[in-house]
Amino acid sequence: MVNSLDLTQEQKEDFYKQYLVIIEDLKAEYQAPSLELSPFDEILEENWIEPEELRKRIIASLENH
Repeated sequence: MVNSLDLTQEQKEDFYKQYLVIIEDLKAEYQAPSLELSPFDEILEENWIEPEELRKRIIASLENH
């Protein structure tokens, strides 16, 4: 298991902005209107991942369904 990222509040806010763009891009690309991102304050510390990793995980999930 990968250790959680040690991010500052500013880094989390930056990641979240990137997450939102990724979600919107993938919703359009995969025609997945129900794809949503949890509210910022509901993301647990251990769930912060690099934006590109988020993209990879979502694509894998979408392609396996």
